[in-house]
Amino acid sequence: MRVDIFRIQNQLKDYHPKCFIGNHKTREIDKVKFYDGRPQKSGDNVLYIARASYFPELIQDKTVSNVLIIGDCILSENLVETAGMNLLLIKKDSDLSKIFKLIYDILAEKRKFTEKSEKLLDLLYEGKGLQNIIYKASQILDNPISLDDIGFRQITWGPGDNIDYQKVARVVDMFNSNYTFFYEHYRNDRAFEKVHKSRVPVYFAEEANLPAFIVSNIYMDDQIIAYISVLEMSKRFSESDYDLIYLLCNIVSHEMQKSNYYYYSRGTPFESVIHDLLNGKKSITLDFDERVKALNKDLKELKSVFIVEIPKDELDNTMIVYLRDRFQEMISDSRTVIHNNYIVIIYTFDKDHIINLRKMEALNEFLSKNHLYGGISRSFSNIRDLQDYYLQALMAIELGLRMDAGKTIYSYEDYVHYHIMSLCSRQADVKAFCHQSLIELISYDRKNNTRYTQFLYTYLKNSKNQLDTASKLNINRGTVAYRLSKVKEIMDVDLDNEELVFHLYLSFKILEYLGETDFMGTSEIEKARQ
Repeated sequence: MRVDIFRIQNQLKDYHPKCFIGNHKTREIDKVKFYDGRPQKSGDNVLYIARASYFPELIQDKTVSNVLIIGDCILSENLVETAGMNLLLIKKDSDLSKIFKLIYDILAEKRKFTEKSEKLLDLLYEGKGLQNIIYKASQILDNPISLDDIGFRQITWGPGDNIDYQKVARVVDMFNSNYTFFYEHYRNDRAFEKVHKSRVPVYFAEEANLPAFIVSNIYMDDQIIAYISVLEMSKRFSESDYDLIYLLCNIVSHEMQKSNYYYYSRGTPFESVIHDLLNGKKSITLDFDERVKALNKDLKELKSVFIVEIPKDELDNTMIVYLRDRFQEMISDSRTVIHNNYIVIIYTFDKDHIINLRKMEALNEFLSKNHLYGGISRSFSNIRDLQDYYLQALMAIELGLRMDAGKTIYSYEDYVHYHIMSLCSRQADVKAFCHQSLIELISYDRKNNTRYTQFLYTYLKNSKNQLDTASKLNINRGTVAYRLSKVKEIMDVDLDNEELVFHLYLSFKILEYLGETDFMGTSEIEKARQ
């Protein structure tokens, strides 16, 4: 907690002080004294308060570095710089005793901070572990403290000093029992983003039956590994608390590193081999081969990859480890890891049982509430092929967001043909593969303001069933027969030719992939896809 002339200026902002800097090597201020006109022995770390009438003497006193003048005084930057001092000027009708007390309280707070800082550092040297540090730190800060990992699971906590233990326990229990509610509440307020982007402690006001609290990140190797939360229950927060909490985070980080906590909290025994497989590791050492065999044995025969993508603009506002744990709970028989900021879930199932409908609805709701997307790969049996199916799930999300924005879960099986087109488009213009007669039908519609293209797509989509086509387009069977005859006439094609029908349907899919469906209209496209 550094107190210098600028901090004093900020604390006295209600008095609108003017600041003049003549000594750019500003020193910390430890004491405050009234200036009585007599020469001072040493004044580098002292702030002198004086009436304007003493200013001529102050200018001559080379031992004075920091001065607060109360009253009218004609000053200039050159004059103050020549004197080599830093000076604050406050109007003459200000209450000198109140200003003195305010500055005295600031310096008293600094002395308390120094004492508490020394006590906190002593905890590290005691070498009694995290629990001891947090418990005694809560007594030093005189408020309850919780240390939580990045999944917001509590590692340990301290109840503070002279606080009703039951009262603190009720607050903790209330938070834990309503965690989903609080997670969504703070995420919607972008509270996680504020914390993750801040290198200093962040304050949150009292609300929803929770006391006010301060949260700060704990870093190791520039990565957030845990959080400190201090509840305002026994003592009101002061400015020095922010500096003490910042110091405590550094102490805890050092202790966690020393105890290898971060290493042992990274995940399951299979996590490293899953990451290797996701990265496409192919080289087989005896150790790697044994770990892969053990993982494959641990999982059922059939597997699939379910990937959860967090939008880039939501990454800083998401507790990704918490989400990983929730998905692990929601999908039984699964192994879940965080890989490249994706939540990767390898779930296993029997031949006749995939994710049931009720579970899929719950996943959809959870993804939607948390602004997430999911992609599902095809099923597979050999865990060594994991990367291929991981890429399938990623492609399902990429193509799904492009083709069906608004959904939350995309299955690769529904987008295989679009994936083929994506690969082909890197070598050639895929539109050139569209059947020429369909291009002519589209041109006819545009010239004559008709919708025969939409009709044909719906007809093919419904396996050439005239009754289903009539129902989808809300027309009678006679109209279907007429339009079908007209389409054949315009295109000059035989729709009983299955090879031709396949080519036409593929052409529609190419146009969908390219986004060239304006001739149908959005509502018609959606109707046709249903």
